[in-house]
Amino acid sequence: MFCREHVAQLRDHSAQIDQRGVAVAAIGTGDLMYARDFAEDKRVNFPLYVDDAKASYKAVGTRKGSTRSFIKPRLIASAARVTAQGHIQGKLGPAHMVLGATHVILPDGSVPYAWVNDDFDDNADFGKALAVLGQ
Repeated sequence: MFCREHVAQLRDHSAQIDQRGVAVAAIGTGDLMYARDFAEDKRVNFPLYVDDAKASYKAVGTRKGSTRSFIKPRLIASAARVTAQGHIQGKLGPAHMVLGATHVILPDGSVPYAWVNDDFDDNADFGKALAVLGQ
């Protein structure tokens, strides 16, 4: 479950991640048509799964964001920053209020890195998530 920024980072660092013998997958809450549009728009080069029932989100403990979050100065500043960088929100999925999470799950089932977003602008540290793969 990734924010749009992480999707770009994963796509742009895919060679580095592949060298570590890791497979990346993203899980979204939208429907199949939304996932196809998202994958095409963001040039996703790894598997993107659809979890309409949000079972994976429930399993890792994500929550829904509130509409009040949109007026927080930090979120407004972040939106201005990413817009200035050329990022566009794009279509909203049917469950667009569900907050994201980033987890590194190893083949043995262990989870050396887990992050659950507190709000819409609270994202995992991509460098930390990637760092645990080097161990």
